[in-house]
Amino acid sequence: MHYLTLTKKLVWSSFKLNEGIKHKVNEKFPESMVSILTIFLVLVLITLRDATGREEAK
Repeated sequence: MHYLTLTKKLVWSSFKLNEGIKHKVNEKFPESMVSILTIFLVLVLITLRDATGREEAK
């Protein structure tokens, strides 16, 4: 159960971090690059969630 709140906190903090990065990075990188990084972060979070779920199920 606790990994769900951890995932929510990670998603929220990565979202806030992403908002901050967007402002700084927007001049240097195109918007698509930021989107790719966001998708990558989400995939990593999903993988971590699945891994912790499997560990708790054992």
